[in-house]
Amino acid sequence: MLMDDVMGGWTNRYISEAEDRFSDAPVAHRRIARGMVWTSEATTAAAVRAEMLGAIFRVAYKDRHRRAATLRAMLDQEGHTAVFAGRTPALPTKELIRARPIIRDYFAAADKDDYPVAFACMYGDEGSIAAGYPALGLPTRAGFEVALADALEGGVDPVAALLEMPAG
Repeated sequence: MLMDDVMGGWTNRYISEAEDRFSDAPVAHRRIARGMVWTSEATTAAAVRAEMLGAIFRVAYKDRHRRAATLRAMLDQEGHTAVFAGRTPALPTKELIRARPIIRDYFAAADKDDYPVAFACMYGDEGSIAAGYPALGLPTRAGFEVALADALEGGVDPVAALLEMPAG
């Protein structure tokens, strides 16, 4: 799906993406994989492929594990998704090391379905401020980067995650 975010248009990138990835909106129940390509960015065939693989996997993952309502569940979902899509970490190691403990400090609060905190952890200060949530001192897309790094370091098998029994 081509998303228009040029020159402050009507589409808020962070909110649109989060709604697609984490909401229980009616479209999520239709099992539609919507990869988002943004008009403000030059893209490549490899980037579009990774986006579509991620979108397809996310639909299957959400079908199996339900909506990711907590920060921990969002990190699990997006870590598995990024590994399946073949993504590689983009955040410099120094920033990743700095972001991890900040995000982990919010696990307890975000385990209570505190969406603003989970959103701020996933999207970092830039996205958080754009959505009207408080900044936590995190780089852009910090949660996604931590999720990917943790999944790679933990050797997750995204396909196996689709076969396991969902919790509770």
